[in-house]
Amino acid sequence: MGAILGMAFVASVLVGSTYFLSKFLPNFNAGPKKVREDLASMKSEMASDVATLVPWTEEEKILLSLKNETTGKKSGVTKSVSGKFSSVYHEPLIVWRTKEYAGGKLKKIIYARTSNQEFTYRVTAQGIDVAIGDYFIGVYRNDHILYDAKKNRPFAQVKRDHAKEYFPVLLEGKEIGNLANPLKAEQVNPRAFGLLTNMNEQTEAVFIALTIIELMGLDYLK
Repeated sequence: MGAILGMAFVASVLVGSTYFLSKFLPNFNAGPKKVREDLASMKSEMASDVATLVPWTEEEKILLSLKNETTGKKSGVTKSVSGKFSSVYHEPLIVWRTKEYAGGKLKKIIYARTSNQEFTYRVTAQGIDVAIGDYFIGVYRNDHILYDAKKNRPFAQVKRDHAKEYFPVLLEGKEIGNLANPLKAEQVNPRAFGLLTNMNEQTEAVFIALTIIELMGLDYLK
């Protein structure tokens, strides 16, 4: 791992998959089995969309568009919505699917994919549980701060200031990139990123995990 995260990241933030299953998957209305089944169904339903993704490369990611495109909706006992983020040249870079739950503390689960990473989110009244692959890394709260899974300490942050053109993204107090302020975007199809530092794989995964939350408008835990 790189200098920003280091081995301390593994010890204090990335918790093994057993903890992920016990802490992340259980919910209050639907039992753990139901959530696992829902996630499995979402992944299966997204397989064809994932196959269309453009490889997530250094050249492509800087072209990610700010626009979130909804591609499908299904209603029933639970509401399901799918969508994607493309490059400014309309090449799909991120696909996602949500499933909403009526009543109770669990509001929705979200599964998102780039060509090389998967992200799962569990939205409750307390915050957004964030998992990268099989690892539960922490809870993203209304203050736009990610609190790590083990010690509940501030770990990463999106510093929103709607008077500014870009929102800095901090990891362990260091700016690793920034996100465009959609209220300040003047182009028809604006880029999502104004700055990307040279990140290692783990740092970038955290950055993209927060990017997806922000671009999907999941603040205020709606």
